[in-house]
Amino acid sequence: MSINIRRGPFIGTHLIVNLYDIVDRDLLSYIWRGREVLNYVIEELNLHIVGETGHQFDPYGYTIAYALSESHLTIHTYPEYNAAYLDIFCCNPNFNPIEAYRLLKDIFKAENATHTIVRR
Repeated sequence: MSINIRRGPFIGTHLIVNLYDIVDRDLLSYIWRGREVLNYVIEELNLHIVGETGHQFDPYGYTIAYALSESHLTIHTYPEYNAAYLDIFCCNPNFNPIEAYRLLKDIFKAENATHTIVRR
């Protein structure tokens, strides 16, 4: 059993985003499309890439993980379900998780979406 006791200050914000009913299957299928979109998102949110890795699944779908100077961003796509799942952990106090959520929802044109914000 884990007991959640706050010790010390909150360092950052963890945004968890679930995107559903994404119409553009190519956006979910091919890693090069994902990189284009996420690079745009990272630029719009004024985040900074320090490392990146990814994997293209066969026949489709991908995972990408960005190491950011502010922490990290990951995505896992499931074209067969028209869905994508993203995590952004950011220690920049100017990071606006609601703005980031809206940007992701808009750029993926997700008909349905949910998000969770965790202060860590």
